[in-house]
Parts: sequence; C-alpha cells; structure tokens
Amino acid sequence: MNENIKFKDVIAARKIIYDHIKPTPLRYYAELSDYLGFNSYIKHENHLPTNSFKIRGGINLLKHLSKTNIKGVITASRGNHGQSLAYSSMLENIKCKIVVPYGNNPEKNVAIKSFNAELIEYGNDFDEAREYSEKLVTNKFLYIHPCNEPKLIAGVATQTLEILTDLPEVDTIILPLGGGTEVAGAIIVAKKLKPEVEIIGVQAELAPAYYLSWKTGNIVKTKSANTIADGLATKMPYELPSSIIMGNINEIITVTEDEIKRSIIKLYQTTHNLAEGAGAASLAAGNKIKHKLKNKNVVMILSGGNLDLKTFKSILNTNKNEF
Repeated sequence: MNENIKFKDVIAARKIIYDHIKPTPLRYYAELSDYLGFNSYIKHENHLPTNSFKIRGGINLLKHLSKTNIKGVITASRGNHGQSLAYSSMLENIKCKIVVPYGNNPEKNVAIKSFNAELIEYGNDFDEAREYSEKLVTNKFLYIHPCNEPKLIAGVATQTLEILTDLPEVDTIILPLGGGTEVAGAIIVAKKLKPEVEIIGVQAELAPAYYLSWKTGNIVKTKSANTIADGLATKMPYELPSSIIMGNINEIITVTEDEIKRSIIKLYQTTHNLAEGAGAASLAAGNKIKHKLKNKNVVMILSGGNLDLKTFKSILNTNKNEF
C-alpha cells in the first residue's frame, strides 16, 4: 500500500468536507435485487454538488491549498474533476483554469464556467488536454494532477467510510475505474476497517488500460479511449492510484458500450436517477457477474449523473427494446 495516503488522512478529510456537503444516500432497491439476484444497494454520489463524487476530493485539496500563498490552480478534465476543482476553488476564492478536450460534454463545460473557472479547450482526448495543461503552469498557477494527488484521494475515500458506516455487512463494493482515485480510496478504507470486503473495479472495453495492466502485471498504455463513459476515458494508469490498486484490488472487469447504455436505462427505470456512463458502469458489471454475487450484499457506486441531454436521447432512441 502506498504510504503517501494513510487512513488518518481520510478521517481528517471527512471533517473538512462535511463543512460543505452531507453524506450521500445508500439505498436498497428491491426491484434491482430481484433482477440481479443479490441484495442491491446504490451509493448516490450523483446527489452531491456538481453531481459527482469528485467534489469530495476537490473540497479537501482546496481547503489545504487555501492556507498557502498560491493564487490559482490549473488542471485537465473531461468534466467532473474540472467541476470539482472549479467549485472548490470558488469556495476558497482561488482562481481556476480547466483544460478540456475538444468535443467535451457541453453541459459539463457550462457547469465548469458557472463556477467562475476559465475553460480552455485543447486536444482530442483527456490525455492530450492533460499534457497541454501542464505546459500552462506559471509561478501563479499550481498544476493539479487529476489523479496523482494524495489530498484528492483522501477526500474521495470518505465515500467508503460512509458505506461501511451505513452497511457494515457489505460483502462487495463495485466502482467505476477511470483515473483510479475512487477505487484507490475505497481500498485504503476497506483494508483498514473491513479487509474481507471485495473491491471490484469496472472499466470500459474501449478504455481498458488499468484492466490490461492488472492482467499482465505491467503498465499498459492504450492508443485510444473512445467510450461513451467519459469518466472512464483514460489511456493509461496513473502512478499514485495504481500503486494502491494493483496489488490490492480483488478484480477488474470490463463492460461494453451497449452494457453501459442499457444500465443507464435500467437505473433510470428502477431508481429514477440519471446516471452518466461511468455512473452506470457499476450496475453493468454487477449484471455481468451476478452469478458470482448471488445473495451477497453488494454496493454499486453511481459515481455521477452528468449525462448530457443529447446523449441521453440517443441512448433512449437506440435502445427502445429495453423499455
């Protein structure tokens, strides 16, 4: 386990972030349980400000940075990390620049700008935007890596503290795996409080860098990450979260684009919550391996709900047989 983040850091982060947010609901759904064959709980991170789990890490990091002499922060994002940093910077009166790739979710772009951040468009994907953002750093703006930042992971890990408080009898937690902060945080808390809990990460088949790295034991970079789940669209594992994930996660599985889309619809039908692609990935995985999870207490993380209207309409129109 990486020693840069300790359990005590998560406890400290909880105190900081609860000045601004409340714990999110963990809800049991009987209809999903009947459908899947296991006791199905959804952790509603989509109910947070910015509609995503990322805000936990942003609040924790920016509170610490507010005690320094920095004037501003800069980062790259497909949307949720950018919204988190923009929102948290606004709380602390710190300037913020967010670099997003061309063609990014337009509603996420609008949200970032609504939090008084400067939006910069560059590159064809997240990693190109990230590389460009690193070049924009000045002595006035501190670069924030979206994944290799201990304070982000410690903040996000409070999610799993809440799960183990609300459902001590949990057997399995299924989480989307994009940059890796959410899964890394879950591992830190679970290993400390309930080591027998099974942690399963989910990747898109079209963005399988962590999955391939875990399977082969070597860091694998992919040439593309063209998935509808923009929160999963990374082409490589990142150093800090992967140092926690690779030797400690129980399983990483991949899901198809169709499985993600069908799960967006299923979540809307059964929970009346709108999930973005990454937010629906946990249900897609739960359905895919339901034979392994029979009768278990399973928490599936609905990590975010920032699905734009155009994409949602397209999913509904092309999956009419699902309803």
